[in-house]
Amino acid sequence: MKPHTAILVALGFASALATTAPRAAFAQESPTTDSATPTHDRGAFVVGLKFGGLFAQPFTEGRLGASFLASVEVGYVLPFVRRGFQLLLDVGYTQPTASGTMLDPRVRSNGGNYDWNMIQRELVTGFTVMYRLTLIGQGRVAPYIGVGPRLFFLQTVISGSAGASVISESREQSMRFGLSVPLGVDIGLGPGRVFIEALMLWAPVQHRITGDSSVGSINALAGYRLML
Repeated sequence: MKPHTAILVALGFASALATTAPRAAFAQESPTTDSATPTHDRGAFVVGLKFGGLFAQPFTEGRLGASFLASVEVGYVLPFVRRGFQLLLDVGYTQPTASGTMLDPRVRSNGGNYDWNMIQRELVTGFTVMYRLTLIGQGRVAPYIGVGPRLFFLQTVISGSAGASVISESREQSMRFGLSVPLGVDIGLGPGRVFIEALMLWAPVQHRITGDSSVGSINALAGYRLML
């Protein structure tokens, strides 16, 4: 082979390497870059159910007793901060009771004493902004905390008796604004997350039957949130 022919062959081979090498390097780096940056996460819709007990409700003439609390939730998991933020709308129902005996000089039988029984019906709905600490591990177990306004639809029903005499039933209803603070932990299970939660609720009450009081309560709940 002549010298000038060998030089031309060498230059052609070097040019081919220079053209193909960047393409090969790019082909190797692209999948790594794409997988490290999840740009297609659009979050998820949430449907949840929770059920538990309601405790520690103050009341002017005594404490309301423990009761059940059942709630339904719908919302959305934002894709930011490893899906740490959730926006939830929920509606729940409970009806704690109270009872007691009072002395009233206007009662002319039963030694002036009368017995009373009360049912406090509460339909509660509202909006919650929740933050889940998904940065621990891979987010399989995530503590969370939230806060949000609540709208309480209240109906107080009271009845009583003085010995054999029955006191007519009285009803009073109102709508009050209040507050909700959930604190809990959820665990990934199947297509959603199972959770346990301590829920603090509060709203004022100004019924004639109850006087100035509140329906503040601490609730222990468990449930499941399905991710769609």
